[in-house]
Amino acid sequence: MRSFLLIACLLVAAPSADDATITAAGLESHVRFLASDALQGRETGTAEAMLAAGYLAACLERAGLQGAGDDGGFLQRVPLYETVVSGTPTLVGELGARFQDYAHGEHFAIYRNPASKTGPLHVVRVPEAGPLPEPDAALALDFEGSRGDARELLEAAGRGDGSGYGMILLRGASSDGKPRGPVRAGSLSRGEADATAAPVWLVVRGALREALEAGQLKTLTFDGACELAPVPAANVLARIPGVGTPEHPELAEQAVVISAHYDHLGVVPKDRDAPRGADGEPDRIFNGADDDVSGVACVLEVARALAAGPGPAREVVILLATGEEKGLLGTDHYLDHPAVPLERTVANLNVEMIGRADASIGGAGQVWYTGPDETNLLEAFNAAGVHVSRDPYPDQNYYKRSDNYAFVLRGVIGQTFSTYDGHADYHSVTDEADTLDYAHMAGASRIVLDAVRLVTSGALDPAWAEGKGPPERR
Repeated sequence: MRSFLLIACLLVAAPSADDATITAAGLESHVRFLASDALQGRETGTAEAMLAAGYLAACLERAGLQGAGDDGGFLQRVPLYETVVSGTPTLVGELGARFQDYAHGEHFAIYRNPASKTGPLHVVRVPEAGPLPEPDAALALDFEGSRGDARELLEAAGRGDGSGYGMILLRGASSDGKPRGPVRAGSLSRGEADATAAPVWLVVRGALREALEAGQLKTLTFDGACELAPVPAANVLARIPGVGTPEHPELAEQAVVISAHYDHLGVVPKDRDAPRGADGEPDRIFNGADDDVSGVACVLEVARALAAGPGPAREVVILLATGEEKGLLGTDHYLDHPAVPLERTVANLNVEMIGRADASIGGAGQVWYTGPDETNLLEAFNAAGVHVSRDPYPDQNYYKRSDNYAFVLRGVIGQTFSTYDGHADYHSVTDEADTLDYAHMAGASRIVLDAVRLVTSGALDPAWAEGKGPPERR
């Protein structure tokens, strides 16, 4: 497999490793491979996504970067598990001398960890302000307060995932809901396949909430009617060591993470009608050329150009993440297992959807930046002669809608370069390689490269703007 991928990397006519020029042809070569039908939409957890990861690893190795993944290689395995369903979840309550069945959807919804199965758990009410009972896997905690209150109490006790207890019950609506069938098959989650590692979290409503509030329930027994099966998944990680500067050798101990996500939506399920492609014929593949192969191609070429030049003052970490479309799963795993400790990571510069020109910022070759008022970087880029526009769509909240925001939640500056103009091919089977403007991508990628160099060279020191910073984590 590795040999095939290296050959594939050579065959797509990528520029040589010692050529720092970013060209439209070089970008297009990456897009044509990664957004091809052969990769079946690169859905996280599939063999095709792993094929894409191997291609990316081969390209970064050929460019002269060092592996920053597991055991010094270029892949960082992400432990993901797929939900395999056998039936509809059940919940049985003990009310005095009788037992009551509660219905999925009508009386409870699964908030976390559906692949659980419990024996009878003793129900213990937790007041809004606490305290929590001592950890006991035989307890189902019924939180009187809001969901936020419950999370705060658990986090304050160092048990943000509810570990140590058998079930977490959160208050929902006072009315019954609509019945639901099985949990969604195929959904992905991080963590171990052992369903007992963390408790099931349920949102209770209607008759179940009423019984809990009345103190009628002695025990609850849950069966999610599903299990978790491991699937293959990996981030692609590479590094260029920092060398510092004569005046500031300590910069070599700092890192800048340059990122994009390579996963997409896969294929239309066989039990659904396929939408029509650009030619009017049924098309089952979400190729994701703009989202986010365009960003990945940019990062590959930026990485190659950086590796071909003088050593950066700050270490460069390249993160090509999986699982963004599933909820930033790959980036969250990286943040739990970073190549450079987060306290020494000064910024994440992310690239998301630069495949088409945005007329609102001047068209071809221009780029905009999310969260422009969150840090000093946008103003500093422009002051240094690198023109980057403000995000022209603040109402869309793009700052919080890509991998950069996972960094922000961990206290690290994270912002995204983009040229997305809201085109109709977003998350459609029509997001194909033929729809991209490669001359525009080259111009935009050169701006990204210039901006990245300002930060990695030590010419700019990323800082939060006054009064800004990471939000409180709940």
